[in-house]
Amino acid sequence: MGGSLLAPPMKTHPIALTALLFATANPLQGGCCPHETPAETYRAAAAIGEYRVAAVEAFAAADGRIRTRYRLSLTESLKGQAPDGLEAEYPGGALAGTFEQSSLNPGWEEGEDHILHLQQNRDGNWEPAPFRSIPNAGNPERRKALRDHVRSGARKPFPVEAAPRNGSDQGNSGVPGSRITTTGYFETSGVPSRFANCDNGTPILCLVDIDPTKLPAGTNSAAALQIVQNTLNAWAGASSLRFKIEGTTSFGAGADTINISDTKLRIQLHDNFNRIGSTATLGIGGGSYQIDPGSGATIAGRTFNRRNFGYVVLNHRAASMSNAVTFAEVLTHEIGHALGLEHSSGSSGETDPILKDATMYYQAHADGRGADIRLYDENRIAYGYPLNTPPVSLDRTLRVVTGVPQPTGPGVDRVTLTTFDLQTTAPLTVSLMPGTPSGFTLSGTTLSYACPNYGDSLLNDAQIQGGAYYDIAYFQVSDGVNLSPKYKLVITGHHNDSQPSDGLPNSWLNTYFGTTAPGTVGSSRHPNSDPDGDGLDNRTERYLGTHPLQASSGLPKLTFNRATGTLSFTPLRYAPHVIEASTNLATWSKRLPVGTFATPAATTFDVSGDAAAAKNFYRINVTP
Repeated sequence: MGGSLLAPPMKTHPIALTALLFATANPLQGGCCPHETPAETYRAAAAIGEYRVAAVEAFAAADGRIRTRYRLSLTESLKGQAPDGLEAEYPGGALAGTFEQSSLNPGWEEGEDHILHLQQNRDGNWEPAPFRSIPNAGNPERRKALRDHVRSGARKPFPVEAAPRNGSDQGNSGVPGSRITTTGYFETSGVPSRFANCDNGTPILCLVDIDPTKLPAGTNSAAALQIVQNTLNAWAGASSLRFKIEGTTSFGAGADTINISDTKLRIQLHDNFNRIGSTATLGIGGGSYQIDPGSGATIAGRTFNRRNFGYVVLNHRAASMSNAVTFAEVLTHEIGHALGLEHSSGSSGETDPILKDATMYYQAHADGRGADIRLYDENRIAYGYPLNTPPVSLDRTLRVVTGVPQPTGPGVDRVTLTTFDLQTTAPLTVSLMPGTPSGFTLSGTTLSYACPNYGDSLLNDAQIQGGAYYDIAYFQVSDGVNLSPKYKLVITGHHNDSQPSDGLPNSWLNTYFGTTAPGTVGSSRHPNSDPDGDGLDNRTERYLGTHPLQASSGLPKLTFNRATGTLSFTPLRYAPHVIEASTNLATWSKRLPVGTFATPAATTFDVSGDAAAAKNFYRINVTP
């Protein structure tokens, strides 16, 4: 039973290259400033001018991080002798499909007009004061009114704020949208970003860097750690977010310089590495995300990018940060930035009481709120992290078995997609995304692949982890309201079977049984036999890459740590694991899907918060 054996083309994972020599992102103002009146902001400026953004360039700096350079030209001087031109450079920006978010980056766009409050640095050069930029947009009357307001020393009434660039998403009725962006989140081309960790019940892990000598008066390390927990609880209490403080450690560098895509939050309660500098800025918060709309799920029709990590740095040099209550408020604000939120408003003359009262307002309120969020903040965090979380699945791989006719069966030419939702056990809908190659077909949760009769051609682990594949399909899962992030099935190899009645390829049978002949029912090499007694038949052992004659190479074993309330296991590479829970051994619920393309490492799952029961049981389920 032959057929020609072809050499399949290997492909590499496509990367969305966004060449942003001129940035298309909306404002990235972040951080937090001391409370000031418009008149105080005016008096603090050495000069004030209206500037037009002439050019914006994102580039890779010598340290490999993304930075953005802005060139601005003066259109009108409003106080003092504002220089004719300015060039300013900030960390953060979008380049080659990745966005590095920094609170210090103002996110200006080419052609915009901004009124900048200026200061002179130690070298005598002029630079914009952080978070003192007012966009001057709208009709000519509004623009003139803003100039007149500034010329008056900010004593005249502040003009009505212009809407953000792309309008305003009002969210729940009665809650205004951010003045800064459409969604109230950091955006690229109108697409916000979020962490998808908590969609499957996994908490966001947090690392905390504490210098006991740089804490507020009367605050020790234990009290500081409790403040961190209180701020995390404030955000979790209004959303589906869950956090776990993994521990305390010294980062050895500014938290904003650590570029590890591990979905963790790094919280630095000091600025020992001089990442902020100016005492006019109380803290900064930000992170990184992939520019790939839908990679962070779709919430009620709004697509999100996937965040890679988040960070916070607090400025211990600022006098107001010696107050533990203000310290807690600023930390809450900066964690909001690390989670993806933008400012509610960047105007010292904000007239909307809800926006001005928001913890995400650009100034600290110093009103005794501490680790607390308000109506606007609750609305916006629930917008990106709703209690009705999106469904989840797993990325999958398949080394398809080919022959004439093509063999069929789970793990042979098809896989069963894992689908899961925290809120419901009702059936979820899976759909292939547009552009999926014709070789893939979907029926319910079964995704099949048909291809020519190739010979053996297998990618190695390094190639697969690096993004190489022979073919690829993207799919999403819907609960009727929200869509999961984009997931993929990648074809990572072909195993030829010259006698495809059993779906066990020639090379695999030769390796383990010394023959290519199909096994009869009951024989050790029959596809449904389990010669090593580990509960996995031969087809499944072939799919998982385990040894059919060694029970020790089978499924991973769960262990439980009573002290920490955690389950641990080391997953098989590429296999779809689902942890399931039960209180009676009769009814099982899915608790967590786990899969990895990287080298397998020990994985822990916190079950300490499970409801009290006489007994709790857990198991791992793996299905090709």
